[in-house]
Amino acid sequence: MGIKDGDPPDISDYVNKLIDTPEEIVEYKRFVKEEIERSIGKKLGANINNILHFVRDKHNSGRRRRTITYLQLLFLSKKGREYVKAWYLHHALDYMMEIHKLFDKREVIRRLREKKLVANVDETNLEKDLNVVLDFIINNWDEIINDFRG
Repeated sequence: MGIKDGDPPDISDYVNKLIDTPEEIVEYKRFVKEEIERSIGKKLGANINNILHFVRDKHNSGRRRRTITYLQLLFLSKKGREYVKAWYLHHALDYMMEIHKLFDKREVIRRLREKKLVANVDETNLEKDLNVVLDFIINNWDEIINDFRG
């Protein structure tokens, strides 16, 4: 299921791999190291090897940890907006799977909007990308719920 017909499956596969096993994506590890050295590490005077655990973080950590969210969205925003949308879709669907039996459609969407996951990345399109994903979920609600039921 893609947000836009014709999205290459390799985008969602790549983003899923970034979310599920970030340590396997060499360019992400390099990006995190460079980004930390460039901004965070210098400001904090931190040892880069102690900070690189952000690359080895657990599955879906970007949904729970703001630093991971920031790094992943910054990395993906440099690759393109379709990567960012795939990231939002992955996390939104995971969150929906957790709560869709507890709440009705309106409440699930409200909670997704409230959650946001935007993370203060200097990219004005992130909010727009999140809204595209939320619109996709609203328009495909029944199909998504049927997929959850399996």
